[in-house]
Amino acid sequence: MGQGAGSRPTGHALFTDLMDAIGDTVTDLAPRLGRAPVMAETVARFYLRGVNTPDSWAEEPLGEGIKTHPLGLQEVLAWLDDDQDACAVMLET
Repeated sequence: MGQGAGSRPTGHALFTDLMDAIGDTVTDLAPRLGRAPVMAETVARFYLRGVNTPDSWAEEPLGEGIKTHPLGLQEVLAWLDDDQDACAVMLET
């Protein structure tokens, strides 16, 4: 018998789990997944979309947003806190 309803995470559940992990508020992940702390010193390129994206972060346009030059994760998270309609996706570390 195949995987039925309830055996796979929904998009909403996956999204909220990721946001909890980014915010380091994860309290109980499935035992097989373990727990990894957010790396404050992480530097990566990001796809960013938002009305207040700093021009100095842009490496090149990408769709409706920009691809950044390498930025610190904490800097991007602070920007996201200031712009609730913004979007950030880590592209490469």
